[in-house]
Amino acid sequence: MRNISNKEYLKDFLSNHPDKFLRLNFSEEEIRKFWKTILIRCDNMIGIYTTLLRNCLIPQTDIKESNALVLSKLKNYQIVPQDHQILIANGFFESFKECIINDSQFEQFLWVNDRADLISTMITANLADVNIAKRLCLVYSQSTNSNWLLERFDRELMPKQQLRDDYKQIILHNDITIPNKLKKYFT
Repeated sequence: MRNISNKEYLKDFLSNHPDKFLRLNFSEEEIRKFWKTILIRCDNMIGIYTTLLRNCLIPQTDIKESNALVLSKLKNYQIVPQDHQILIANGFFESFKECIINDSQFEQFLWVNDRADLISTMITANLADVNIAKRLCLVYSQSTNSNWLLERFDRELMPKQQLRDDYKQIILHNDITIPNKLKKYFT
């Protein structure tokens, strides 16, 4: 990258000051190279990523790809309301469903354990979704699944009565069988 040759310095600097990204005057090609190679190694990946999205530095045609890349490396997600709105407006929740929930690895409890915070936060921070309800019920009807995710649901989903009621309605209207491990959340 022409403006800053030391990628480690760039990574550390932007992790602490994502708002300074615009001052670096990167070309479109340099921005693409940054989010494909350096962003996923940054400590404040979401803060930097939302700066890129907020300032329209990633072309619309590349947002689905960039969402998938960020989600492939993200393990935890703390909601910052302004950033969350930017992510949702750029299809991040839809990408989450495609990349995380629909991934065959979602059936492997160790993989889910590693992403339990991300999964729980994304599910509880958004509206109830029929595809998520179906996928959770399918996964939790199998013999092995993530208890860590259920621990996160105890903390994050249980207090959200309206969201749980919305999921109950989805499950009822779609005739989805609720596995025993999910009954306390959805019955």
